[in-house]
Amino acid sequence: MASITLTDSQVALTGTARVSAAQWGHTVTNGSAVYLKSSDGRYWMADATTNIAEANVRGIVLDKGTGGAGNWGTVVTSGPIDLGAQCATNALMVADYSVLLAASAGAGEIMSETDANVNALAAGEFHCHIGVARTNRILEVAIKLHTTAVL
Repeated sequence: MASITLTDSQVALTGTARVSAAQWGHTVTNGSAVYLKSSDGRYWMADATTNIAEANVRGIVLDKGTGGAGNWGTVVTSGPIDLGAQCATNALMVADYSVLLAASAGAGEIMSETDANVNALAAGEFHCHIGVARTNRILEVAIKLHTTAVL
């Protein structure tokens, strides 16, 4: 299954989501999954393919600000986030299905878990549940990292 591709300007806060300030370790885009790197205290694009630390998603980028290394923005850590009309138009999420960290090295991409891609992660990759698609554009963020790699 292809990753969910988003338009920066369409990602928006909705409902009662919890947000947190974040300083970027490198360039990020709105809607990307990010992890907190312990060595520098900055947020970097998450990665299901490298190691458990980089698969430990801490939020979804809501507002990247200028988006570059050292700059500040906000992440949604739980609750609903609107991923935009492009997400709905292109049927990138399926209501009531899980959304996972995609196996795209260092890209912070997310994907909808449907019957077609239930086995999208390969052996040795890390499973991080991002949340559940409430509609084809609203993601209910509820992050859960599974601490063992896919067998």
